[in-house]
Amino acid sequence: MAPIALALAVRPRHRVLLMLLDDLLRQLRADPTLRRRLRGDAPAVFAEHGFVADAVPATLAPARNADVLLTHGQLFGLTPAAPLAEPGLELRLLTYGLKPLVLVHGYDDELRATLGWAEARGYTALLSAHEWDRGVDDGKGGYSNLATNLRRARGSASAWRSLLVGVDEDATALAWIALTLGWDELLGRLLGYPECCTKAFSHRWAQAVASHQGDLVAACIDDSGPGPHDWRVNSLGRYFGAELIQHFPCRFGCAASRHQAALAEATLAAWEPEAHARTRAVLDALVVYAEADGVAVLPGAEVDIGDSIWRVRYEPVRLLVTEPGGALHAALRGATELNSRPDTREIEIGGRTIAGRLVVFTDHFPA
Repeated sequence: MAPIALALAVRPRHRVLLMLLDDLLRQLRADPTLRRRLRGDAPAVFAEHGFVADAVPATLAPARNADVLLTHGQLFGLTPAAPLAEPGLELRLLTYGLKPLVLVHGYDDELRATLGWAEARGYTALLSAHEWDRGVDDGKGGYSNLATNLRRARGSASAWRSLLVGVDEDATALAWIALTLGWDELLGRLLGYPECCTKAFSHRWAQAVASHQGDLVAACIDDSGPGPHDWRVNSLGRYFGAELIQHFPCRFGCAASRHQAALAEATLAAWEPEAHARTRAVLDALVVYAEADGVAVLPGAEVDIGDSIWRVRYEPVRLLVTEPGGALHAALRGATELNSRPDTREIEIGGRTIAGRLVVFTDHFPA
């Protein structure tokens, strides 16, 4: 079927989804008994409103305020968008059958283009009920882990929103509800993230916001140690546009995260060898994580691991940094060796001491 014919065919279902979601949100606002039932019988509540998924736990915490504007344009876009130039990795993994559902963020016009791409392929796609102002993390080269000024979506050209794209309509709708009402753990389950990682996210998030600009990598390094770790689970590559998993792993040794990353890596190697090579060039390396002072990748670095000190030899010309011209970049560029005492969280580079940590990702990690 031609894409435009398919888009027309799903429009009646748009109206049904809108009706079901609106009915559930209205009752959540008006009925305290229904809200209490979510704390002990959540799957039954959702089933009564037309949504069924195995990922729904028996108990859900109190929801965020459900007073959102819900219209056809808010869910599916007010106007058509230009064709999507190229789908991101998570969308490509969806088409390869490796993901049940993906969550992407961006400006409204970008997301409407993705929505059109998704519906032309028979997926369910729903725009978020909220928009926000995108922050910029210190030291992360423009990357943002935090959203500020969360508000009802208005389709503002300067604001960011989210888009859910999924294979299963019920699961996508439930993910939209979870995103709208702040049920992060349920959202993670529906996105196919490992349960241990979704729980770790919930436990770590408040501290990450308070101390690390919403970056959960610091907590993951704390719990994982410097490695060596499987390169495919290197979540720090996101600061350089490279990743195989889209969630924050609970630990770099997480078996479930390693399994998902291995499937994605094998798929890229088979179907997109050039993308695979670019991704591996970033992820299979030593990383210097200095938080607000920047993140650096040292491809090809040689590491001597001692009992109390790690000695690293690297080639400055191969450096990748999030903050070119910053203090971390200047120190690394002016030397060829660095020393680290993991227990002190300090790195010595060319006679300078910088607060930071090493994390080694490689093919040669302990089983």
